[in-house]
Amino acid sequence: MKLIQKVMGSLCLVTGVGISSVQDASAAGCALDLTAAQVQKVFELEALGAYDPVVMPRVVEMIPMTFHAVRMDNGAGGITPAQMDQALVDLNAAFVSVGMQFFQPGPILEVHDSEFFFNLDTQSKADALRQVNPAPGTINVYFVPSLFVGQSLCGLSSFSFDSAQGIIMANPCAGLPTNTSTFAHEVGHYFDLFHTHETALGTECPDGSNCTTHGDLVCDTPADPGLNEENVTDCAYNEILRICFRFYAPDPSNLMSFAPESCRTSFTVGQGERMHATLVNQRPELLQFSMCPGDVNGDEVVGLADLQILLFNFSQGGNPPGDLNNDGDVDLADLQILLFNFGSLCAM
Repeated sequence: MKLIQKVMGSLCLVTGVGISSVQDASAAGCALDLTAAQVQKVFELEALGAYDPVVMPRVVEMIPMTFHAVRMDNGAGGITPAQMDQALVDLNAAFVSVGMQFFQPGPILEVHDSEFFFNLDTQSKADALRQVNPAPGTINVYFVPSLFVGQSLCGLSSFSFDSAQGIIMANPCAGLPTNTSTFAHEVGHYFDLFHTHETALGTECPDGSNCTTHGDLVCDTPADPGLNEENVTDCAYNEILRICFRFYAPDPSNLMSFAPESCRTSFTVGQGERMHATLVNQRPELLQFSMCPGDVNGDEVVGLADLQILLFNFSQGGNPPGDLNNDGDVDLADLQILLFNFGSLCAM
């Protein structure tokens, strides 16, 4: 393995590929495709082994994330801390099954700039915002009231090889009951996942015969003709469409699809492997905090003593022992992290 350093409204979700900047918009405005240059870059990284499966970790990877709240010049307006907290909870619920969890190692950072607050309406402004006080070694997420880059967008993310790094989220698209999946979708892009309906790399056949070179390059995600609110009913695909002499049977529950937000709940094993490979090979700076998740008492073993402490503090707030994801509460998300790592010996 070669180590490479280096909407609001019902949305069709995060961009159908836009690689230098993945953009996620409403169902009426998802038309971004990979450019020829971007496709070439993907193939170069594939050839270098950047996305070859890595040894999956024995413990959950704890990944640092910095939140930036964009407000007016006078500090007024913008997202609330409670909504950002909920966005993190929703994100971790989506990622726990693939062994990745996110936490804030530092405070929420403020961006007091009325131009970004009211007029974030060009790619150059979006790129400029992501250069404002980024915290090194973390995923920088900027929360803005609205985002319009050619169309109303829910979020904008970067792939590991883009020049402008970071994620921008429109406030109505994260941390709210109406949309618990878009933030996870954007973070999936940050770890070099493409849309399940991607065609810039070639159209994937439903039988999976070309899955290693076409579509989203992940073989356990079914070929996707492009899910939307019209061809998904009650989270089930309702069309009869055939290509390569096979009928499509896409998965509306996949977080990287354009299915309705409420349907998207999960990643596949293959997507998890690709994200871990991206973490290790493309974004190793994010591994600085991955030590021994689940070890509540610091004895470098995740065991019964840790479980007892966590259960004793369950439902308690204020960052008590057992708050493994640093969201301020001991809850089910923390219990999932501990059970995922139960029995691990963390001393290396």
